[in-house]
Amino acid sequence: TDQNNAGIFNVTINYVESCTGATAPAVGNVTSTTGDFRATANAGVYDLEFVPPAGSMFYAWRIRNFDLTASKILATVTLGFGVIVSGQVQDSGGLGVPNVSVHFFPPGSSERTYTVRDLTDSSGNFSTVVRAGTYDVKYGPPLGTRLLGLVRPSVAIPGNTTLSAATLQTGVLVSGGLVDSTPQAHPVVNANIDATDAITGQKLFVSHDRTSATGAFTLAVPPGTYLFAYKPEKCNFLLGQESAAISIAADTTLPAVQLLPGVLVTGTVTDRRGVPVFDVNTNYFSQTTGLQVFTFDDHTDATGTYSAVIPAQDTYNVEYAPPQFVRLAGLKQTFSVNNNSTQTFSTVQLPDAFLVSGHTRLAGGAPIAAIDLDFFVAGITTVKLYTPNDKSDASGSFTVAVEPGTYDIRFQPPSTTTLAAKRLLGVAVAGDVSLGDVIIVQGYPVSGNASFVDPALGTGPVDGADLDFFNAYTGEKAETPHDNTDCAGNYSVIVPAGLYNVVFVPPSCNTISSCAVPAPCALETARISSVAITSARSGLSAVLRGASHVSGTVRNAFSQPVAAVDLNFYVAGTGVRQVVSRDNTDVNGLFGVFVPPGSYDVVFTPPPGSGLAALRLAGVNAGADIDLGSLVLASALAASVTSIAPSSSPSSGGMGILIQGANFELGATGTLGGLSLSNVQLLGPTQISAVVPAWPIGASSAVVDLAVTNVGEPPAFLPQSFTYTPAPSPIDLSVARTAPNIVLSWPATGQAVYTVFRSTSPALFGQRQIIATGTASGAATETFIDYGADADGVTYFYRVE
Repeated sequence: TDQNNAGIFNVTINYVESCTGATAPAVGNVTSTTGDFRATANAGVYDLEFVPPAGSMFYAWRIRNFDLTASKILATVTLGFGVIVSGQVQDSGGLGVPNVSVHFFPPGSSERTYTVRDLTDSSGNFSTVVRAGTYDVKYGPPLGTRLLGLVRPSVAIPGNTTLSAATLQTGVLVSGGLVDSTPQAHPVVNANIDATDAITGQKLFVSHDRTSATGAFTLAVPPGTYLFAYKPEKCNFLLGQESAAISIAADTTLPAVQLLPGVLVTGTVTDRRGVPVFDVNTNYFSQTTGLQVFTFDDHTDATGTYSAVIPAQDTYNVEYAPPQFVRLAGLKQTFSVNNNSTQTFSTVQLPDAFLVSGHTRLAGGAPIAAIDLDFFVAGITTVKLYTPNDKSDASGSFTVAVEPGTYDIRFQPPSTTTLAAKRLLGVAVAGDVSLGDVIIVQGYPVSGNASFVDPALGTGPVDGADLDFFNAYTGEKAETPHDNTDCAGNYSVIVPAGLYNVVFVPPSCNTISSCAVPAPCALETARISSVAITSARSGLSAVLRGASHVSGTVRNAFSQPVAAVDLNFYVAGTGVRQVVSRDNTDVNGLFGVFVPPGSYDVVFTPPPGSGLAALRLAGVNAGADIDLGSLVLASALAASVTSIAPSSSPSSGGMGILIQGANFELGATGTLGGLSLSNVQLLGPTQISAVVPAWPIGASSAVVDLAVTNVGEPPAFLPQSFTYTPAPSPIDLSVARTAPNIVLSWPATGQAVYTVFRSTSPALFGQRQIIATGTASGAATETFIDYGADADGVTYFYRVE
């Protein structure tokens, strides 16, 4: 009918086989004067094409994949009135080109708006009817010519329109053929051939990109290097295939391509309320090979249904990626595929999500594209979410859908750049979150080697050693992806400018190495302190000595295991701490730490809030592997504080104090006005000695609280018990930029120790803003270098006490 519900006479209904593209014979497939038809065709699945009579202003219509395996009554089809689009197609010499198809696509879509009588005549002219709108107009030259297809994007057609003449350029011909893998090698009919520029990743528009009845194809392309994708119709149960990059400089015949059999898998994607989700992309990864299977047309339709042809007899990790800007999270599911020709997966429901958005930029404001965002459960570096659409675009913008939670977000630049990765910690997502501008800084290549030396095993490279770069001022770990050594013990990472303590962590004994001669795991952890990275650096290497294994179990008084207990090893009788790794108890209270052979005082510190006290084992002989057995942590006591002496200090700090009280325990800490005491020493259950921190008070005195905290217990306070007075000699601070660093300088005041504060606010200087405490040099002018501070795009305020 027309839009007034009147029947349309002489409309032809074509039955095009969805699998082969051939038009099937049919009888009774032309409408009567009332618009009715009763057609008979062989049972099958068809694209139904409704062709209005010539000369009418009705636009054509098409119904894809209509299942006519049984007789059906079709719902009324209404053809609206369209507009006339006309024009001419010519070659580069200005001659009209006949038999050029002129097709209309919604902008950016691969599914064309169905039109008829859309070929140019012998003079290159065309005139067709289409619905008013905006289209990508694609001109497809006739088969066998060297004329190239042409795309005119976003052409507005509000009414009857005559388009300007389209001129087609010439290219070269690429031909080939597809067959199946049966002994008879049948041709693969109606398979789609795509040509993608291997350099730019841009897919070309090519005309006549379907194989013929003999499985042959011929495409016209400009000279270049291309990836060719071969996409059979899914009803053939054949696997798609993609070629390697092929250079095309002249007419080329490609070798025949043989397509292997596969299994058609289908399924449905909904949200948690059962509503179908449109345009979800599905990706298939074989658990056998770890590789992604080449699939195509694998997005969900309006009913949430998807399909793909993949190899049989395997188990797959399937990724479900909803469209960007939709508040649904991506999901991974695992499915096994048998030998059946078709298989239906269970329905997948995508969780609700919020949008995390922002912009990645250089310090100067320029946008950065292709930054990859990874979301980790906060504090757990091994639990990464699957997040599709997680790269910044050409304008540096990103929008990622994630489920509610708290996350550490890593921003990883492309490996082809020297940009440094970045991590934002503890980002709470309880609604849509805008991160604003995320500044990505230039980094420097740092390389070196890790080797081992052991009296029993000799020497060799250490593969799988992990390199960690800790900021020497803040203790924050720099984000350095791909920072493990290879089979030769070599590494190369990109590190932002800064001053670092670099830690070489040997591989875990549970690590599976792919190297011919894996390194031993019984190795020490090594550290190189105060490494300034302000330019590219090579040869930053470490030799790891053979180590002894110290193991055991930590329990409470009720014999329950205690997890997350931190072990610290001190050279026996000293305060010298040995660097170790993997030094926390697991969920079963077990620990196993490798240390260089020697004698140690080992301190076991339970997690905050556990209600347990720390434990010290003195003189542990780790000359060989040792099992410390089951260790019991006692219940912690609540401390109390009665006095502090002396009770005042200049704001520069550095003065020794004695704290009196009760129930002081191993590991007790203290603060004055929220700033941590240093060199805390437990003299007994009633006395603690410590050193007063600097406190930025300006020109006026300040009275602050003293707090003492036993491990596992809340702090005990002595309110308003300590007075800070202005320093005798105010510091005249100068700040200079010497990229990538900031240099502070000031005339010496005669004090023994200086504390440097750095803040992003001129009014906030506290514990988190202390970046260094150093001994005076004795020179007339003291200096301090804040490495890397002039490279991260952040405005800083400094204070020295």
